[in-house]
Amino acid sequence: FQNTLRSISIEGTISALTSDELDKDWLLHDDDFRKHYVVFGEVSGDKIASLDELRKKRDSNGTVNTRIRPDSFIGYKFDFVERISFYSVQENDFAVNEVYEYDRVHNRWRHSLLVP
Repeated sequence: FQNTLRSISIEGTISALTSDELDKDWLLHDDDFRKHYVVFGEVSGDKIASLDELRKKRDSNGTVNTRIRPDSFIGYKFDFVERISFYSVQENDFAVNEVYEYDRVHNRWRHSLLVP
């Protein structure tokens, strides 16, 4: 079994999704995701003492309307992607750092292998 650690980064320009796009995206998620988001979405990233704390909060909310998107549900989309980097650490001599950069002049992607 080979252990590999990977990282991907994407660079480019983004823009916020419109309300219509957010509404459509919201309804694509399953009901369980939407319920959890309604209960926890605004406090995502806050520290908690235990998972039991989340379970109690979730279970104490009873019926939650998951059809209406909360204002805290936001999203972004790439307008243009100009660089994608794949970095992996394997059980070899070196990590691998591959980069794809978009060449606007020639309208194509260029691949490079970089020193890790």
